[in-house]
Amino acid sequence: MTTAAAGYNSRLAITFPENGTAQVYVTSFSRNATGAYDLRLERTGEANANVAGNTQPGQAPAVTPQTLAGELAQGDTTLQSGEFIDTYPLQGVAGQQVEISLSSQAFDTYVAISGPGGFSQYNDDDAANNTRNSRLVVTLPATGEYTIHATSYAGGETGAYQLNIGPAQSTTAADAVQGGPGQTFAAGQTMNGELAAGDTTLQTGEFIDNFNFQGQAGQRVTIDMRSTAIDPYLILLAPSGAQEDNDDASSTDRNARIETTLTETGNYRIGATSYQPGESGAYVVTLQQGTAPQVSASNSARRVYAVMVGISDYPGSGNDLPLTAEDARKLQQSLQRQGTLAPESVTLVDGQATRANVRAAIQRVAAAAGPNDLFLFFYSGHGNQVRGQVSATEPDGKNETIEMVDGSITDEEMNQMFQQVRTQTSLLVLDSCFSGGFARDVVSRPGVMGIFSSEEDLTSSVAEKFQAGGFSRTSSKPASKARRMKTATASSPPANSAPTSAANSPAKSASKRTRKTAKAITNSRWLNAALCRSMRQ
Repeated sequence: MTTAAAGYNSRLAITFPENGTAQVYVTSFSRNATGAYDLRLERTGEANANVAGNTQPGQAPAVTPQTLAGELAQGDTTLQSGEFIDTYPLQGVAGQQVEISLSSQAFDTYVAISGPGGFSQYNDDDAANNTRNSRLVVTLPATGEYTIHATSYAGGETGAYQLNIGPAQSTTAADAVQGGPGQTFAAGQTMNGELAAGDTTLQTGEFIDNFNFQGQAGQRVTIDMRSTAIDPYLILLAPSGAQEDNDDASSTDRNARIETTLTETGNYRIGATSYQPGESGAYVVTLQQGTAPQVSASNSARRVYAVMVGISDYPGSGNDLPLTAEDARKLQQSLQRQGTLAPESVTLVDGQATRANVRAAIQRVAAAAGPNDLFLFFYSGHGNQVRGQVSATEPDGKNETIEMVDGSITDEEMNQMFQQVRTQTSLLVLDSCFSGGFARDVVSRPGVMGIFSSEEDLTSSVAEKFQAGGFSRTSSKPASKARRMKTATASSPPANSAPTSAANSPAKSASKRTRKTAKAITNSRWLNAALCRSMRQ
């Protein structure tokens, strides 16, 4: 763990989850840094047979509640960005669900937890209670020693604080929809409900109610949630656990709607919740069931020819990404359910996603697409910036990249690949750090549109709570509805930045300009809507 007391030295404490050979990667924070170093490996405890992986969330023993009083003051350990910081040890068990809150009347709090295997979570503001105090709800991934970090949002802030540690009292979206009996829908029925204090509460602070209905594979269903008191948000859970979400029915209607063709037969669950934490008020949910609608002759011939790439497992990297490979798989499944995905389309995940395979897939799929079809390239994974030449398209002299398992693809190379595409409309969708820089090279061409998770010089975050990799599965709310969130710099890499060695100290931000990842829409409904609009052009 990097600390001010130790200068720029690094320390990693880890509890190994399994037997085998581990590799240690030694690097520098800055590019091209050179010089001698000392590496020391020390065993700090004996192996325990009851290690991570033997317990699941809800099965682990509850953490012992603690209330601790402290003070940030001159003489405390100081972060590179100027904030004072206190640390507290916590012995955790794999699967434990822990709630950590940090409150103060003297300063804007910031709390983080780090632990085995590079685990790190952090929070600035408690959005559920609309305060500047901090609150974290985490599920511990491994048995071992964790560290809780109590600090401030701004450098130099001092004052007394209270730290509370205890068992979590909230749940994930999927668990909330699966748990509880809920009311049963009949086709064409309308349900009236109300979100209020005392309802099941998500980890992110939203109240949620449950409903269920029996569905048949191939059946077309439309679910609407309307309210004037809250910003509605719908979750649909299939019998297998596959999840589909929607926030806004359209860009001008904040009511929620899910329209889909069911892929399974069995009991479906509906979660009725809100976009913002703590919203309460009355709502109406309606369910319409029927057969698949007729497709008009004007649109039936137009298909989506897609290359979908998602990488969670970067070989030899300590900074793998959760759920980004699943982004590509679920986008493929969603387009298949709608009947718009051309059979020539290609999905590449993890080890399949090499530079050569991506080039070949784009060439093959682009060649199969006709002029009236839509070509889509989707990517979810790491992004980076590298030095290049100053030019009209790169005035900062930096090239943006997306990171394959065996190397990078630059924005200039992607532009060359898109020149093979002959469709009237093409769509480039990148969920990676610095992805906005691809717009200068690729989207400048006629007929090419782009959707990017971050601006040219900003990083992206992963929406792990809702089982999605990030922006590619987030709601299309304006940025003003989301509070800013700090990203990692020296002590922990941003979620979708280029692979680097993980550390287990709290994430702090130099720029503090990055976006907050919104609630995930797990079947990319917003992207499907964009595709539909593109195909009607």
